[in-house]
Amino acid sequence: MKLSLLKKTMLATKGHQTGNKRANIKSFLSIKTNLLLLLSLTLFGCSSTPVLKKEASEPLYTSSYTKTPYEVGQYNIKDFTSAPLQSVHVIQFDKPIDEIFNTLLTKVDLYVEDVAKVEFDHKKSLNSNAFGVGTERVCIFQNEEILYEPLVAYEQGKFYAYRVDQKKSTKSMPMADALLFWSFEEKGPNKTLVTVKTYFVPDMFFLMNWMIPSMFDDSMNDVFLKATEEFGGQLIQSNWKR
Repeated sequence: MKLSLLKKTMLATKGHQTGNKRANIKSFLSIKTNLLLLLSLTLFGCSSTPVLKKEASEPLYTSSYTKTPYEVGQYNIKDFTSAPLQSVHVIQFDKPIDEIFNTLLTKVDLYVEDVAKVEFDHKKSLNSNAFGVGTERVCIFQNEEILYEPLVAYEQGKFYAYRVDQKKSTKSMPMADALLFWSFEEKGPNKTLVTVKTYFVPDMFFLMNWMIPSMFDDSMNDVFLKATEEFGGQLIQSNWKR
């Protein structure tokens, strides 16, 4: 009888140990799975591939120019720069399309705080000394630094795009091969949707390069918020991605 009781006790103990072992293995596998999932999400989040936000469902705020990262209308961005897409901003303005097109292009000093004056050089314009591809926008800052921005695309009321000429400019920018492409869509009476795509390569020492897109995005948000305060409207989308 004692032997039988001892045997039952040993079997029960063995079963309990086996159960604990299985539970430990299950717990370990669960932890391992969670860690792998976390690592995958981290790697995806840090990917340099630009991912565009899903467009807003409200028709007024839907931009047809956010659908593809390297095409804008008939333009292929890679014809102008090899830099990656860093940010996409969508802004709704309460102004007619031609008015806000001309204002944003020519009156930078009204919505960028540090800009004191804006001038234009049409000598190289393909449009006979008027706005066109080749026109150079010259932004003169309060500290007298200058940023030269030659137009590489221009269609009145539809598109304009410009590079940042770093070699000629006296204002230092922490980026290379920069291109900003502005697209305009009429969304009703006194309603214009503006999409701004920004392309550049961060150009600082290695440890700082990963911060540049985020810093630039914050700066552009401030610029567009000021523009909406000045001209009426709202910032609809800012989707900077690491």
